[in-house]
Amino acid sequence: MKPEFLNVDLDLESAVPLTTLIAELGNKIDVLHHGELNRVAHYAALEIREGKADEPDSIINAFCKRIEALSPASKRLWRDCAARRFDIGILSGTAAGRDSDGLRLDLQPATLKRVAALEAQIVVTIYPKAAGGKKK
Repeated sequence: MKPEFLNVDLDLESAVPLTTLIAELGNKIDVLHHGELNRVAHYAALEIREGKADEPDSIINAFCKRIEALSPASKRLWRDCAARRFDIGILSGTAAGRDSDGLRLDLQPATLKRVAALEAQIVVTIYPKAAGGKKK
């Protein structure tokens, strides 16, 4: 079985609550988690219901568009975050060898420039498949 693209999460870590920033990102944002992290920081994991669901480049651009449109106060919250990560999730494949199908995910130079201008990272998380081919 070939690897599978799952999603792109936006992960944020901050010394202050992120409630205002999250609310301003709009109603197309799904909050996977929002709360304290290790009693020191605030953490949010977000997904967006915009962009092409099977294209990380499109999803990241949809996030960037909303972040770039934030108010000055929310942009300060964004800049003050200790971590700003676009996390591309992939479910690992089970095939091996020369004939196995791989997974190619293209990120365009313009997208990378937008992410860099927002001082964010792009990370990739590969989730293992459990016995029987299901995600752990």
